[in-house]
Amino acid sequence: MSAFLGFLTMLELLLYFLSPLLELISLHISWAQPLQEVGMLPLLDIPGVGQNLHDHPGISMDFEPSALAQRLLEEDLTHQRFFQSQVVLRAKSRQCSTGFDLHLVPYQSRKDGQEASFSIMLFHLAPRSRGQVLLRGKEVHLPPKIDFRFFTDPGKQDASAVMDGIDLIRRLVHVEPVANAVKRETEPGQRVRTVRDLGKYAHTDLISYGHASGTCKMGPPSDPTAVVDSSGQVYGTQNIFVADASLMPRIPRAPTNFTCFLIGLHIADLLSKMM
Repeated sequence: MSAFLGFLTMLELLLYFLSPLLELISLHISWAQPLQEVGMLPLLDIPGVGQNLHDHPGISMDFEPSALAQRLLEEDLTHQRFFQSQVVLRAKSRQCSTGFDLHLVPYQSRKDGQEASFSIMLFHLAPRSRGQVLLRGKEVHLPPKIDFRFFTDPGKQDASAVMDGIDLIRRLVHVEPVANAVKRETEPGQRVRTVRDLGKYAHTDLISYGHASGTCKMGPPSDPTAVVDSSGQVYGTQNIFVADASLMPRIPRAPTNFTCFLIGLHIADLLSKMM
């Protein structure tokens, strides 16, 4: 092991996107038990690797456009205009004490030869549920086992927040000018009227915002779940750094791209001073 770590001191590894977690596992740096279960010998036992996975869970509410909306769309198409999504509405559920915790995103799509569809996508920005990423086996061709465990927080606050958002959208579509553009709700419709209904619906129809975070969590040495320190350096190594959304202990209430830009900039600056 000392020879292996000595080799790593010759390298400066800056890891991106989902690769930090997978690279650490490929270097046999992970929580020992899952590695041993798939026949791999851990070189460093860091329990937090692959844990704390979370994202902004969401749901797409679909609506049949009204005749007026269809006519206005045809007018747009004759002028070679088609607007998929232009605005994001920030809202607050009853689970939120400060600021906002919901994004509502009106979205329309259209395929050649088909009528346009209209949806309002809803995302919960302050999720409490946490999942994990594990290996399926030691063979390199096997995809990782990714389990977000959405809506598994003990108090069911995540599901309650999304249900608040669904209720809000149902009120909004009855207010002008949206009411003139919508004929009826097609999904999820009567299948989701309560938090319990939403829990069942989520097994097959929940979506994510594409902001997976947290699997190489930043934290102090006293935190047994921390993977990297405040500089992004992996505990127990000398020159392995993480510089993306995976080091976020908690996902921000916003898309993660700009946060990742700043993380990369900050850690690149630290590395440049070390070289």
